[in-house]
Amino acid sequence: MIRAHTIRLNPTPEQERLFRQAAGMARFCYNWGLRAIKDALDQGVAVPMQRSLRDAFKQIRAAEYPWTFQIGKSAIDGAFVNLGRAVKNFFDSRSGRRKGKKVGFLAFKSRRRGYGSFYVANDRLTLNGHTLTVQKVGSLNMTEPLRFVGKILSATIRYQAGWWWISIQVELDHTPPANPGPAIGVDLGIKSLAVTSEGEVFENQKHLKRALRTVKRLQMKQEFLMRTFGYVESSRPTMVTRQAIRTPADKPISLTRASAPQMSEKVAAAPKVGNPAVVGLAAFGLTTMMLQFHNVGWVGLGPVVWLGLIFGGLAQFIAGLQEQKTGNNFGYVAFTSYGAFWISLGIMFLGNTFKVLTASEQDVGWFLVAWTMLTVILWVGSMRVNGALALTFTLLLIGFILLDLGHFGFAFLIPVAGYELMICALAAWYVMAHLIFLDLFGRDVLPVGPAWLR
Repeated sequence: MIRAHTIRLNPTPEQERLFRQAAGMARFCYNWGLRAIKDALDQGVAVPMQRSLRDAFKQIRAAEYPWTFQIGKSAIDGAFVNLGRAVKNFFDSRSGRRKGKKVGFLAFKSRRRGYGSFYVANDRLTLNGHTLTVQKVGSLNMTEPLRFVGKILSATIRYQAGWWWISIQVELDHTPPANPGPAIGVDLGIKSLAVTSEGEVFENQKHLKRALRTVKRLQMKQEFLMRTFGYVESSRPTMVTRQAIRTPADKPISLTRASAPQMSEKVAAAPKVGNPAVVGLAAFGLTTMMLQFHNVGWVGLGPVVWLGLIFGGLAQFIAGLQEQKTGNNFGYVAFTSYGAFWISLGIMFLGNTFKVLTASEQDVGWFLVAWTMLTVILWVGSMRVNGALALTFTLLLIGFILLDLGHFGFAFLIPVAGYELMICALAAWYVMAHLIFLDLFGRDVLPVGPAWLR
């Protein structure tokens, strides 16, 4: 007897990236094989079977698709197995060997329907309690251990409802249940689920049908509201609700058909919200780069002050305030703090120029020491985000320490800190480019690596 147990996974960001690659490769192989089958049907030749398709793909894999070697071969084999089953079901349905509803011809798999799934052979994974280890992916957490004890046949990892899941097939020894009680007759009916020979009636449960009717009714209601009044009832803050619809005189609009044109002009769909981190990282990297140009003697102090006040200070501070709205406490404190750093540093330079509340070399040193302490806290937090951001804060912390020493008698370290912090600025821009390209291309163009702390 074969049983399957589906368990939710908790992969790291890097493991999620590998899962997406594996699912994408399985989708690519499936579509490649289906295209070959369609070409054969169009040319009137014999349809290639699963094994021949897989062997043909492996012959050209190294030359034409070398990127497929990044993922284990199980995903490729599973894709062709699924394609072979789908082709067999189609031809069996058309010839009458498969009973039931006619099966239509195969369709290409699309990324727009989700990340999809991929197959994992039993020799490619091991289980130990809540820990799942997959070759080329590593160890990851399962929300519960496998509840079946037997031979693991295979597994399928899929993305569904915002989570990654694994379905593990296990071969079990079938033990017929013992029935110590007397035998009774059971009459399966339509009105009732079952009636025993002793007269006990079991109600015919119809929870699924009731729930489907409720969902259908609510969907029709939402479609009617959107089509007629231009809004959808929702508890989400990004959607417009009844209380949010007001007239210019701040009076509620009557929800009638007569008011529909008036409401459709005032209610619009919520726009896509940008990621404020891209602005914060751009400002952080550019002003850091410009200050280091000054520290190594390439530019004067003027460009540093004005750029630091406007872009590194004001723009970065605003980006931090926008991060607060997204619920990102790390980005909130980082961007607002370093935005305030650049504003205070620029004003300090201006004060020294105009002899107002001047700061000595040692004063600036203690100023930097305080910011070094704050950076240590953010450095630890960055190691829980991703590798590229952790590297950025590591370089920033080293740069702060070098500047601290440079203002307390080791002036030769200031140019060293300048060159080191230029690399820090480039690392910040790399993270910024990762976020921008991820949004534009819809995939991870510039990987940032897994978090250092888990």
